[in-house]
Amino acid sequence: MCTDCDVLSRPVPDLEAWPVQVVGFGYVNHVWDYRYRYLNQPPQNGGPYGPFLYLNELLSSLASAHGLPHRDGAGPVQHLCWPCLYTAVPDTAERIANGLMCETPKCVNEPCERCRCCSGAFCEACMSQLRFNRSAPCKISWAEPGAESGSEVSVDGEVLRVIGTTIDRSVVPAIPRGLCAICSNERHHLQKELSEQIVGERYADILVPAPPAPPGAAGQDQGGRTAAFQLPAVKRRTHRGRLEERARAREVLEQCVPEIARQLEKVPLAPCRRAWAFAQGRGYAYYVVLDQRRQMKPAAAVVASPA
Repeated sequence: MCTDCDVLSRPVPDLEAWPVQVVGFGYVNHVWDYRYRYLNQPPQNGGPYGPFLYLNELLSSLASAHGLPHRDGAGPVQHLCWPCLYTAVPDTAERIANGLMCETPKCVNEPCERCRCCSGAFCEACMSQLRFNRSAPCKISWAEPGAESGSEVSVDGEVLRVIGTTIDRSVVPAIPRGLCAICSNERHHLQKELSEQIVGERYADILVPAPPAPPGAAGQDQGGRTAAFQLPAVKRRTHRGRLEERARAREVLEQCVPEIARQLEKVPLAPCRRAWAFAQGRGYAYYVVLDQRRQMKPAAAVVASPA
């Protein structure tokens, strides 16, 4: 068998994430992968790619069907041709559809539970309850005059920069258990929109929208994932006055931030809008599962090697 026909001759990263074009059941996504060019899939703006299943998913199903261990390949199998690999497409589709393999693309772990919103089966590592490291849906800041403007004063002929105090408070509501990454992201966007509504209705006389950060600024929210507001500062000339202004700012922030967080926690979990968000090109819904098993049996779209 030549290397072009031997599936396992590919490097380990390709074995883990090589897309195999299929029909009947697979992932459709908006995310460009350099491997798509080998499948005659040119880059396109916002257009969907797929349906695909991934090479490691097929290898895992094939190894499972034959009672073989699977890690970075097909275990003790030394050579594997593409036609033999394609026989694993129907079984892989059934395993994902029936909740026996994690629904996240390229993940072959055994699911631990189903998402409370979209009902997809996901492994523990792909559930958002374990890894909330994203930006907060809402952030409120207060900056003492001179803290951000970089203003300067002259003391005995020496120019000194005024360094003020900045107080930042991120509004982070409690994380609901049992959500996959996409449904967690969807909830995040809804909470951001609700944050803007709450501030506009209840805190319009206290908070103001924060101006957009200049391009390349540290901490810039490039994806627009966070609703940013500011508590206007009152300029004080005395040290005691500045201390009182900081205390006032902290008091206001510590009062309104928990109130907004409690309101954001009330965002309902259902109905899941993943398909709608995907059709709208929303970045957080980067993939959907296309299930056409009633119309056709899942199979590889091509029989030849994509190499």
